[in-house]
Amino acid sequence: VFEYYHSTGFCQQIAKSQAFESLTLAIIALNAAWLAIEADLNDEMVVTGATSLVQVVESFFCVYFTVEWVVRFGAFRNKRHVFKDMWFVFDSVLLLLMICEIWVLALLANVMSKSVSAVFGSNTPIMRVVRLMKLGRIARI
Repeated sequence: VFEYYHSTGFCQQIAKSQAFESLTLAIIALNAAWLAIEADLNDEMVVTGATSLVQVVESFFCVYFTVEWVVRFGAFRNKRHVFKDMWFVFDSVLLLLMICEIWVLALLANVMSKSVSAVFGSNTPIMRVVRLMKLGRIARI
């Protein structure tokens, strides 16, 4: 993948660094552990109905993975080459789903002044699938 990166610049320097890769793998491992803890702490189907702790931790992971995505995207010399990096494509899909689950649903519910379950129904099996897909990131370890 590095052959598709810029040869100079801030993003490529970070994306190529061992420290960035190690930190990202550690965050992925923490996220996997958090998913297990959160499953015990949180009975809500979506994050917006959860406790403040759950919302803060979920937002932390979403922010980190967004920053990671921006750095990696910025490192590509030709942005079309992102599709040659299957991990990047996979991570992009997971990040999109994570952003939708954590931030977009909350925004929609607040704009509509209703609970998420009132807007989207209390039976949202797709959200369970999204949460399980997050475990796919562990494959990078």
